[in-house]
Amino acid sequence: AIPPSRAAPPPLGADERALRDELAAAKLAASRPLQQSQLPTEFLCPITREVMDDPVIAADGFTYERRALERWLASHATSPQTNARLPSRLLVPNRALKALIEAHLQATNDLQLDPPPPPPHSR
Repeated sequence: AIPPSRAAPPPLGADERALRDELAAAKLAASRPLQQSQLPTEFLCPITREVMDDPVIAADGFTYERRALERWLASHATSPQTNARLPSRLLVPNRALKALIEAHLQATNDLQLDPPPPPPHSR
């Protein structure tokens, strides 16, 4: 006789098969990169609607992609979000958000902010 620890598992019932299939589908979905529309909206610049790689906080308290906000400020003295006059053009790096974006993208193998370095030349 086969010891109980080595016996074949009992056949799966319909509910167990369905659960196994759902788990397999979830694992497959998790292995695929996220589409930009599936990223948290906080990771997207309100001006460009693209993932920020240099997020900065403006005097209005909102975070923007630095280059997009600098272009905006070149011809406006108002907030892109509220249209209220900005008391300052000072831009403060949002390092916490940048770290969150980078960690999320790395964890999901999603869009890369910086291209990988080229491979070393072989001689």
